[in-house]
Amino acid sequence: MFYLKLQDIKDRLRDLLLEGIDVNWGKKCIGYHEDEDGVWAIFEDGTRERGDLLIGADGIHSPIRKQKNS
Repeated sequence: MFYLKLQDIKDRLRDLLLEGIDVNWGKKCIGYHEDEDGVWAIFEDGTRERGDLLIGADGIHSPIRKQKNS
């Protein structure tokens, strides 16, 4: 029988999902703006990034969740 550690599986899946994607760790998204071309993520440091979609997975107290529900 062959065993893998769950963390090893998670790490490999993350690597596959992020392949070819530029990720900036440690940035805090404080809001967003939608337009006809997609969505702009607005970060605490004043920078913005545009994409086709924004996935907010930062929990129940998320500023993105609050903005979406207002």
